[in-house]
Amino acid sequence: MIEGTASSDLLRRAALAYAEAGWAVFPLHSPVKGVCDCRDGTRCIAPAKHPWTRHGFKEASTSLSVVDAWWREHPGANIGIVLPADIVAVDIDSPDALDYFDQHPDWDLPETWNVTTGKGWHYIYRCEQPVKGTTGILPGIDLRGLGNYLVAPPSLHISGVRYRQNSSMRHIAPAPNWVTNGHVKDADAGPVNEDAPIPEGKRNDTLASLGGAMRRYGANESTILAALLAENQRRVRPPLSKDEVETIAHSVASYAPEPEPFAILGVISTNADGEIETLLEPEQTWPDAISQDAFHGPLGALVHAVEDYTEADPVGLLGGLLAYYSGLVGGRRTIHAGNWQQANLYIALVGDTSYGRKGVADGVARQIIELLEPDYRSFLVPGLGSGEAIVGHMARLRDRPIPEDRAIIRASELGGLLTVASREGNNLSSTLRDAWDNVPIGRVLADREKRVDHHHIALIGHVTPEELLNKLNAVERANGFANRFLWLCVRRTKLLPNPPPVRDLVDGLWQPLHDGLLDVTRTESPMHWSADALSVWEDYYRERAQQPVYGAARALTARHLSQVVRLGMVYAIADSSDTIEVTHLAAGRAVAEYGERSVRYIFGDSTGNGDADAMLRLLHRGPLRWDETRRSLGIPRASQMDEAVRLLERLGLASIIEIQREGGGRGRREIRANLTNITKVTGAPPTQNPISFVSTP
Repeated sequence: MIEGTASSDLLRRAALAYAEAGWAVFPLHSPVKGVCDCRDGTRCIAPAKHPWTRHGFKEASTSLSVVDAWWREHPGANIGIVLPADIVAVDIDSPDALDYFDQHPDWDLPETWNVTTGKGWHYIYRCEQPVKGTTGILPGIDLRGLGNYLVAPPSLHISGVRYRQNSSMRHIAPAPNWVTNGHVKDADAGPVNEDAPIPEGKRNDTLASLGGAMRRYGANESTILAALLAENQRRVRPPLSKDEVETIAHSVASYAPEPEPFAILGVISTNADGEIETLLEPEQTWPDAISQDAFHGPLGALVHAVEDYTEADPVGLLGGLLAYYSGLVGGRRTIHAGNWQQANLYIALVGDTSYGRKGVADGVARQIIELLEPDYRSFLVPGLGSGEAIVGHMARLRDRPIPEDRAIIRASELGGLLTVASREGNNLSSTLRDAWDNVPIGRVLADREKRVDHHHIALIGHVTPEELLNKLNAVERANGFANRFLWLCVRRTKLLPNPPPVRDLVDGLWQPLHDGLLDVTRTESPMHWSADALSVWEDYYRERAQQPVYGAARALTARHLSQVVRLGMVYAIADSSDTIEVTHLAAGRAVAEYGERSVRYIFGDSTGNGDADAMLRLLHRGPLRWDETRRSLGIPRASQMDEAVRLLERLGLASIIEIQREGGGRGRREIRANLTNITKVTGAPPTQNPISFVSTP
């Protein structure tokens, strides 16, 4: 276990990391040789959990200079975090309490950021309204909400134990209904009347709650009994008998004297020796640079002409140009690759607010597009509230004196569109899916029909990683909505306070794109592969088929091959060509593969199941016993455990072994790693039924 200056610096760096992430922190006392370092020492009733600061958590700060000064003044201080109004934690203090969720399916415990504590678990959720902390909502289960503060890893418990994170702190799920129902804090409510009589029907529960609170702070049985007897005479109507009060005191005192009074948010992992392996999150590596193949032809020439004179990421510039240009080319060019494909693209630039420079990239791209199509604004669709809005807009374009089938949806706040698409009954998601597929959009009702058969709709969107993680729900990830997008990570590349006008930088370079537009909008004809490109495409198709992707990346990149084809079409059109050449295919592949790397960066290189991912990490250390693993990871239901293990088995990452007990009796189940496949969950498992490949005649 890390001690001394290494541990002290770790705590300081962790406190700074919390503050930088927006969590208000303050220093807490810490243990020294099993004793709190405060003046009360062995008499401390909340060892290693109370503030160094004079005014406690009211002084909590996100100022890096303040936080740094605190931990330099108090090296090794534990970390306290003020619980924000939109966070609530479920505190489960024992395996018996955890079993309650397995026995009562109506009380769900959704997968979220969670940690294993000394003897229990904590599940942390987001809530729309503040939730008040409540003790004993169920036996052994408490809520920690508004007005509480948290002891955060890598703080050291008085016992010398550090807490282990089971899932990523980036993924905090919405709180289940049972957490918020009846526990929403009333901001207008007055103070609790501690002198109010305790009526019959609430006597036992109220005294048990009071005694439990005292026990949590270290009170022994005699102290609890004396306080409950006094409260019984003062408030209980009619009072309980002395024997009944003694029974309550004895019951609450049977719990361990120092369970955690605050939710513990894990931010570290430890190895088998208790040594800290990871601070906060495992460091995320920015996606490897996009291949220079992506900057082929006139599109690439335009990016290179402006990239030194803008703070925008070249990927953002290229993504914007591809999206807008793909919308302008229309549906007069198609190619058959499994089915008929048009060249319309949905591209999302993913980057932090301001720092990502998504808007800068978009602005530069639009200035270039305006040069080759001065009327491009007439194709823009600024905001959407439903699928009917798209259908209505396209119907109006169709009914113009000169019909038009092209539209470009510009979603500068893509997070808002994702919110709308996820609402029950809203058909925006299904309409956008059909629009990408180039099939009729609209609805046929009993009394009327509104549909558009011919359309060509592209989309350019901007979103932050946090919005994407929180607003792209599981349904939209799985139903094909998300994999119709190319998700491209972008960030600021330089500081440039006074960039020159784009027009001065790209003089004449936009003309080939203009010529390509004239070709495709005047005539209608299918596109073709060159012989060399077709050969390369077949090899690539075979390669992808033999190397499937798993987990979150699987659902979000399932249309990778179609994206490559569409991108190749756009590059070919930009070259005024009806034939997709090897260079066009290479360019499309470069962009689509950068999109895959972006998805892994944003969503993680995982199986898509948090419990399975946690087991996968533990399997590196050796076989796992079924029941012990379930308790260790805080998996509330047997079915949830079975689902996670079966997933690892299907992916070829683990096997289930039944071990019989000598002499008979009940055996046990072990989970063992298939080490040849566990190096990366995105690797391909052994193929039992090889796919035969038939070359195109």
